Amino acid sequence: MNSKLSAYFGFATKSRNLVSGYNTVLDGIARKKVKLVVVAKDVSENSKKKLETACREAKVKYLEFSTIEELSKICGQNNKGIFGINDNNFSEAIVKEIENLD
Repeated sequence: MNSKLSAYFGFATKSRNLVSGYNTVLDGIARKKVKLVVVAKDVSENSKKKLETACREAKVKYLEFSTIEELSKICGQNNKGIFGINDNNFSEAIVKEIENLD
């Protein structure tokens, strides 16, 4: 896994700019706080569809990346596959790193 990506998620966590979990991320989107949503590819299709729709309506960047296990490990969480980034700079850096991996 990309060490820069891990570092960006770590910095976002320490600066309280990372939120996790379906309801928390949806609430952040509704409150216009979340700038980027990163969802593991193995999250349920129903959850992904609802999050993608909410992101499209709110004009929030939506990315599917890796697995729940890997994404949880990168973000320092346990068994979570849905993350929101509340900071523009972190979100841009994370998008750039994920796109470089593909």
